[in-house]
Order: sequence, then C-alpha cells, then structure tokens
Amino acid sequence: MLKRLFICALIGGVVSICILVLTYWHVDSLVHSRLTIKKYSLAPGIYSRPFDVYSGKSIKSAILIDELHERGYKRVSNRPTKPGEYFELNGVFEIFVREAYHPAEGLLPHSLILYHSEKGLIENESLPGMQSFSLEPIMVSPLGTKDIRASNFQPLSAFSPATREMVLAAEDHRFYEHGGIDPVGIARAFFANIFAGRIVQGGSTLTQQLAKNLLFTPERSYTRKIKELLAAVSLESRFSKDEILEMYLNEVYLGQEGSVAIHGFPEAASAFFRKKLADLTIADAALLAGIIKAPSFYSPRNHPKRAIARREIVLSRALEINSISQQEFNSARKQPLHIAAEPRFKRNAPFFEVALINELKDYINTEAISRAGVRVYTGIDLAMQRCAHRAIEKSFELIHARKPATKKIAGGLEVGLVAIEPHSGLIRAWVGGKNYAQNQFDHVYQAERQIGSTIKPFVYLTALDKEANQYKTATASSIIRDAPFEVTQPGQPVWKPENYDKKYRGDVTLRYALENSINIPSVYVATRVGIKNVARTIAGFRLADQVPEVPSIALGALDTTLLDLTAGYAAMANGGLYTRPRMFLHALDQEDRVLASSVISEQRVGKETTTYVITNILQGVLDRGTGALIRREGFTGIAAGKTGTSNDTRDSWFIGYTPQLATGVWIGNDKNLSTTLTGASGAGVVWSHFMQCAGERLEDTPFLPPPGVVFADIDTATGKRVSRDCPGSTTVKEVYIEDNVPPFLCEKPYGIQPSNRTYNPQYKERKRSKQKSFWDLLWDTE
Repeated sequence: MLKRLFICALIGGVVSICILVLTYWHVDSLVHSRLTIKKYSLAPGIYSRPFDVYSGKSIKSAILIDELHERGYKRVSNRPTKPGEYFELNGVFEIFVREAYHPAEGLLPHSLILYHSEKGLIENESLPGMQSFSLEPIMVSPLGTKDIRASNFQPLSAFSPATREMVLAAEDHRFYEHGGIDPVGIARAFFANIFAGRIVQGGSTLTQQLAKNLLFTPERSYTRKIKELLAAVSLESRFSKDEILEMYLNEVYLGQEGSVAIHGFPEAASAFFRKKLADLTIADAALLAGIIKAPSFYSPRNHPKRAIARREIVLSRALEINSISQQEFNSARKQPLHIAAEPRFKRNAPFFEVALINELKDYINTEAISRAGVRVYTGIDLAMQRCAHRAIEKSFELIHARKPATKKIAGGLEVGLVAIEPHSGLIRAWVGGKNYAQNQFDHVYQAERQIGSTIKPFVYLTALDKEANQYKTATASSIIRDAPFEVTQPGQPVWKPENYDKKYRGDVTLRYALENSINIPSVYVATRVGIKNVARTIAGFRLADQVPEVPSIALGALDTTLLDLTAGYAAMANGGLYTRPRMFLHALDQEDRVLASSVISEQRVGKETTTYVITNILQGVLDRGTGALIRREGFTGIAAGKTGTSNDTRDSWFIGYTPQLATGVWIGNDKNLSTTLTGASGAGVVWSHFMQCAGERLEDTPFLPPPGVVFADIDTATGKRVSRDCPGSTTVKEVYIEDNVPPFLCEKPYGIQPSNRTYNPQYKERKRSKQKSFWDLLWDTE
C-alpha cells in the first residue's frame, strides 16, 4: 500500500514538475516575445504633420522654439548632449533631434543639428551632407472609442534618482536584494494582513508587478498568480535589475484621461504636470509613486486631497529607509499640488477625427481603426488648428459686438473652416462647427449651402479662355456694361437680375466687376460665353457633381460644401491643377506595418495663364474690392480671395488663398435664417484673423506669373497700350495672356515691347505732366 502511494506521489510529482516546467517554458516565451519588440513606441491616435526644416528656409526663432516646446524639448544652457535638448543663442540653434517616425521617410535616427534660423543654414553633425531635419509628428487627438494606451519609453538614465527612490520606497524597497520573488516581503504582508483582519499590504515585488502588467489580465486566480511568479523568475534571468526597473517605470499604469490609459512616468509627468522627467521634483515623484497603488482612487486631478495624503505616506516611507533627508522631506511635503487644469489627451480636432474615420472606412476594416496601436499620420498642422479655433472665438466676439442682432438668431451662428495645401491636397486645419459638444453636424463637408458670389471667378475664367467659350475672349480690361438687363429663357418668366446695392455703374472693366462683385456683368458674361460652358468650368473644378445649366448659376445658384468649394479655389492657387483633398498619408499598426495610404490625385482643370490672371484680379478683392475689410482687420500678407453672400444674407463666405494655403470659411445658421452678414463682415473676419495667425508659419511668397503672361501699361480712356511716344493721359498696369494683349494707342514705335514686369497691378493711376484745361479745372477732373 505504501509502495503504491509512493509511486502515485512520485508520478504526481513528476507530472507536476513537467507541468511547472512547461508552464515556465510558455511564460518565458511570452516574456521573450513581449519584450523583444522595439522599445520606441507611440500612443495610438491621429498624428500631425512633422515639422520639416529645409536648407535655405528661414524660420522665426519664436516659431521654432514653439515647435520644440510643443514636442517637449528642453532648453539647456550649453551644447545639448542627449536627444530632446536644444540650445539657442541669437537665432542660432543646436538641436539634438530625437529618433522619430516620419510618414514620408520612415524611422529617422536621432541627430545633432546646427541651424541658423535667419539664414536657413543647416549642418547635420551626425549625418553630414543632410540638408534637412524634422521634428516628430505630435498627437492631434486619440483615435477611436475604445480605451487606448499612451506611453513614451525613456531610458533609465532619463529618470532622476529621486523618481527611482520614490518608486522603490512606495512599492519595493528590497528590489535590489531579491531575485524577483521576495519571501521576506511575502511573510511581512501575510502577518500584517492577519493582524489587521483584512488585506492591508501586498507581497508582490516590483518584478511581479511588471510581469502582471505586461503579460496577464487583471483576473484574480491561483493559476494567474503562479504564472506571475514564474514570469518574475524569467524576467530576472533575462534582464538586469536596472533593465527591469527601466521597463517598470515606463510601463506602470498611472491613470486614465477619458479613453486614454496613461502608462509610465514619462507620460504621467507630461499629463499631470506638463513636465519632462528631468524636471520632476521629489514631491512630484512621490505623488506619482503614490498613485501606483490605486490610480483612480488617488487621481491628483479628481481627488487632490487623497493624492496629497498618499504622497505624504510615500515621503515618510522614503525618510524611514533613508532615501531622502529630513530637510528634503520637510520641503517636499509643503510643496503645493500644481496639476495641469486641462487633460493632455484632448481632442484638438474632433470634427476632423470623425471625418477621417469615415474616410478610413474605404481603406481598412473599421474595427481596426479603434484597435489599440493604430496610428494615422495626417497633414494637420496643430499650430494652424489652434489658430483656427482662436480665430473663430475672437471673430465671433467681434461680430456679435458689431452686430448685436446676430446674438438673437434662433439657433445662433454656425461656422466652418478648412485649410488645404494646394499642391498636395493635405488638410492643414479643419473646424466643422462652433462647438462639437453641442452640435456634431460638420459644416465643412456635410452642409451643402448656396455659394453666392464665390462662383464669379469661374464665370470670368471661362470668358478668359478662348477654348472654353463660344464668344470672344475677354481680358482683365474688357469693358462690360453694368445696366438693367433681362434674361429670357424658353418657357420661363423673364429674369431681371439686380446688383446687391441696387445701383448701376455703366461701363466697367472685367477687373472692376470681379473685384467689386457686381452681379449684372457676371450674368451678362455668362450668357455671352455660354451657360453650358460656364457649367462645364464649374464642374471641372469639382465644385459640385451636378451643375444646373441655368443663367442664375452666374450668381451662385449652386449648393455645395465648404470642402469642395475650397478645393476648387486651391486648384486656382495651384495654377489650374486640381488636387483631391487628402485626409491622411498613412495608417500604421503597432508594428509600423502600413494598413492604408493615400496618394496625390491631380488633374489639369484650368490653364496656368488664365488662372493666374484670375488670381491677380482676386488679389485686388482684398486690396480695394469687397474684401478690403480683411486688410482693415489686420491681415497684410500676399493673398487672393473672394467674398460670397447668398440670398437674404443666409450664408457668408470667404475663400482665399496664398501659393501655400487655400482656406475657406463659411458662417450661417442651421435653420437657414438670415445672418445679416455679408461675405466680408462675417466669414472674411474669421479668415483674416486665422491667416494673421497661420501666416506666421508660412513664407509670404508672391504668385509667380507663368510663361505666356505679360504686364502692360494701359490707357484708362481707351483701353489700349501706351508707349513713350504715345503716353496717353492716365495709365494703369494690367495683366494679360500673351496672345491677347490690347493694341498700342498709336502705331507701335520701333523696338517697343509689351511690359513684362511681374509685380501686381495696384490700380494707382499715374498722372502725366499735362496742362489742365478749363473744363478740367472747373469740374476738378483727373
């Protein structure tokens, strides 16, 4: 009998040992697979464009410093010695650029950069010959509805001794003495719990906690506890104590901000204190170490009194084991709690995020979008996004102050703003409404509204192109009659279009008509060049899928979205080359595998020459036309644009562009009520303030005339070119397509060529030395 029991016990022991060995082998393989992945990681979410700097590109020192601080770079008093530091003196920067993922170039190594911001000179000491450098993309907002994990791995050397000591004091002061399992700690916890009659102390080592956090679910079972112990042994056999501590400090869970789980001291330091690791005080480190025990219960943002009480316990424990001095203890416990008021992981572009997810559905499974680890790299410029929010807030205050009636409109005013990079189609900024929490309807791409006079540049573009219309080719100085005008259509009542101010000006030039957005000339030109041809131009610029072929199209009788309208103007900025708006560049999983990509999709929809002439005229809209208020609001940069106001002032539009950025703004009301705002007094105010802010980050470059465009001095009385021999009375400088320049005022003298100087016409008349006649003096004519 005893022999049988012995044999059974032996077999049971051998089986148990085998099971234990197999379990250890399984757990050890988990440790190996989990911890051999790269340590560099980013939180899943929507990421901005990187901040790229190229040789020859000068950047204001303040702008570069803002970008560095946005990414958590620390200013040092001498030459930087590690990634994430910079030194600046009189506009000359030494920057130790971090390793970072670049959506166009992949993972870029860290490098030491010398950059002269005023001259735009770059010297890459780590990679000689490189004439550019990039600061990493930054999170615009978390992505998806499920909990996502935020962490930022840092080497142990980046953690201050105080941080390490506070964590060991709070969680495992015998860490460097045990082998992953601490029998002394287990016994101490066992007796403490027996005497208290409840669980008051845990016996888990720091290594066990790391194993639990990395490998196992939070379930409470003996099986999981055994696996945890075996994993601790595996960790201790594979890694040094410093490596284990490094992993723990980067991995430990420290709280929740909305759907974002904060892991590691680097993220917690930024989330709660807006500090880098090196800047944490003893009090800060003690507070973070204290909340490890119960991050929700001791949350410093939600429960500051509990957090302070727990901090004092940790400080007392550190004093007890001589990790800090009495003086350090006294100073730390008196330090007030300074927690950042706003969560770090907030949604800076909620409307854009929703639109982006809708876009991604065409590329990848929607379940993958919200899966932890997915990172989407976009063209969003976080600084411009903030410019947009601030511009809207400030402009609405101004609009309400100037027109108090706008406060009383049922449902209030709503707004949309989108900024597009013309050559790439990438979205730089996107605000779909005044307040996402109150109204999730996106006025950038969901609202279809009547676009008013923003249609007129496309009418005149048709008239300038001799291949696009059935009438004679127009020029910027073509004379158009502004007088009562009737349009007859078969089976339709006679239509009598009117000007906005109910006035008529007689003969006006095409430039004057467009700059001042006069209705009658636009309708007249549309009927002459052919409504069908105008509709074809509008459709070509992708303003709408279906364009009605009716005369009222010349005054904006077309419903479209702000996104489509702005993209059409971006094509004008891009010399007639339409680029489809792009929401993102790449979507990557946690292993940096590309899940989806977008590519540049472009098509020629207008000639470079004709679009340049229209752009030149639209510059005059800001300088002296219907958009002059934009200059009065403070915007002084080079830009072209057009106001738009729909019937009964229900919609206020301003679409403007520079060579680098096309921005559209709409203001209206979701109940389709009158706003009393014109394109300039509403949308134009927002556009001006946005561009004043965004323009700080853009080069103020001119629109360069393409081949085939010339400038000529024109006699205002006859519309003909002047020369030295035939100077005319009063002249202006005008822009023309080369084969459509007006004839000379008199016979062309030998050797005189059309002027091709490439500066913008200012419409400032240049008076010739001429004796005034009696009638001139009497009527004070010029």
